[in-house]
Amino acid sequence: MPPNKRRKLSPPEDVAVVTNGKSRSALTSSFAKNAVQWNLEQDYENRPRKQKKQKDNNRLPIKTQDGLVEQYEGPEADEEDDSDSSFEGLEEETLDTDDDDVTDETPSEAKPQLSSKEQILQSKEELARIASLLAEDPEEHISALKTLSHITSSDNATVTKLGLVTQCAVYKDIIPGYRIRPLSEQDSKAKVSKDVRKLRSFEQSVVGGYQKYVRELQRISALPKSSEDAVSMATVATRCACDLVNSVPHFNYRSDLLKILVDKLSRRGVDADFVQAREAIEKLFAEDEEGNASLEAAGMLSKMADATVAHEERDHNQGETLKLVFGIYFRVLKTRVPALTGAVLEGLVKFAHLINQDFFGDLLEALKELILEAELPDDVDEDENAHDAQDSEAEAEERNITRESLLCVITAFALLQGQDASGAASTLHLDLDFFTTHLYRTLYPAALNADIELSHKSLHLPDPHAGEQQAEKKTKVNVQTTVVLLLRSLTAVLLPSNARSVPPVRLAAFTKQILTAALQLPEKSATAMLGLTAQTAKTHKKRIAALWNTEERRGDGVFDPLRAQIEGSNPFAATVWEGELLKKHYAPSVREGVQNLESIIKSV
Repeated sequence: MPPNKRRKLSPPEDVAVVTNGKSRSALTSSFAKNAVQWNLEQDYENRPRKQKKQKDNNRLPIKTQDGLVEQYEGPEADEEDDSDSSFEGLEEETLDTDDDDVTDETPSEAKPQLSSKEQILQSKEELARIASLLAEDPEEHISALKTLSHITSSDNATVTKLGLVTQCAVYKDIIPGYRIRPLSEQDSKAKVSKDVRKLRSFEQSVVGGYQKYVRELQRISALPKSSEDAVSMATVATRCACDLVNSVPHFNYRSDLLKILVDKLSRRGVDADFVQAREAIEKLFAEDEEGNASLEAAGMLSKMADATVAHEERDHNQGETLKLVFGIYFRVLKTRVPALTGAVLEGLVKFAHLINQDFFGDLLEALKELILEAELPDDVDEDENAHDAQDSEAEAEERNITRESLLCVITAFALLQGQDASGAASTLHLDLDFFTTHLYRTLYPAALNADIELSHKSLHLPDPHAGEQQAEKKTKVNVQTTVVLLLRSLTAVLLPSNARSVPPVRLAAFTKQILTAALQLPEKSATAMLGLTAQTAKTHKKRIAALWNTEERRGDGVFDPLRAQIEGSNPFAATVWEGELLKKHYAPSVREGVQNLESIIKSV
């Protein structure tokens, strides 16, 4: 029997217990006095916390399949200290269950990441194993064709090329010596023996896999030459197609393989693919006994040749098209359709080098009439019909006279661009001085236009003094801004292909007028004008250098910028004082443009 435990009896309350010479009542009173001075909360906060001891993982590092050295981290300890509360234990249990679920799902989702070399090596081994199985017993392992197709669709270019070559060799071995026809519904429902059913299943599997393989060859052979991998893959695909055409020309999808070769032969550049396709076609013609494959290849080549349009026929068609287009342009210019005038002028500028010289005279006369019509005075004869006056007002609202006149100047000079302008002008009696003079008179009024840099797409407030119809009208004859058209016109006049043909008086007059207009233009337009003047100074240095000479003048008299004729304005009697004002322009780009222009003049 176990020994009985002794019960601890407390002394009675009335008995005084002496401890270290003091009674219990004395100890209690001293404890109560000292407890008042204690700060239990602060003492509790100052106590050191007990933290869980982390176990040291002193295991050696491991080397992964990618060749990386990683430190192995062992699993965390599942056992907790006895001091943990029940809530912590419950929380850890939920976390453990979540971790178990994650660990159960990660093996199925995560895939081992292999290096490129390991992928190639593993693919080689797998391809060799599958090829050997299909070579031993193709009927038994015919399902391995899907595995070959899956390996070929890899993102690695080398693996893809290995897969293409392997499939080519496999199909050359397992393809029968006859053409497999598709099964009809009656054939599939008919009762056959076990051997026939097995043979049909094998044949359909071969045809299905071969069709998918040929389509893959078509896709890869047509890849653009954007990278070296794409070029090499296309070369391998073409080589496989050539090999199949020469090895199994009797089998299904021969036309698809021939399309690959004909596509390579239809290109202008002679490269390795072109040579392979040509040699394969030559070998097919030489070894074809029945002639069916040769006939099909010859038909495709003839269609490819017919698809190439002859240069003579193309030039003839383009000439007829231009005649019709220019006929429409001339009719629009004669009828003065305001809404179409700008588009017609821009079209003439674009195709001016294709216009026959016999039409230059009539076209320039039509352009002159447009400009003269724009320069007519605004007062209308009182005896005119009221209906005609209303029509003219409506046309004026739809037209932008300044832009149309600039387009006429650009078109006139574009007609002779790229040709012997002086010879053509003398032979055909073409006079371009009218357009030059009109541009000279238009330059200064155009510089005062506040909307010279705005297009129909620019966001700006409408003119409050304009009418309702004019404020709502946003269409313009050209998408370019007015300052762009002005620069194009000045470039055609001052910097033609034959720069020596420009008279010095014309150069000086336009240079003086451009610098005067630059004082009124906005920042970007003024910078562009100074850039054009700098180009003119580089081309015609000595011809306009006298304008910057304040001590000696080449001309006598007074400069008249408002003269109708350029030669009568006497530009060499003036000096370029506008440069001093432009040096103090608020825009740094304008100041730099003036300094650049003066540095060019000083270098003369």
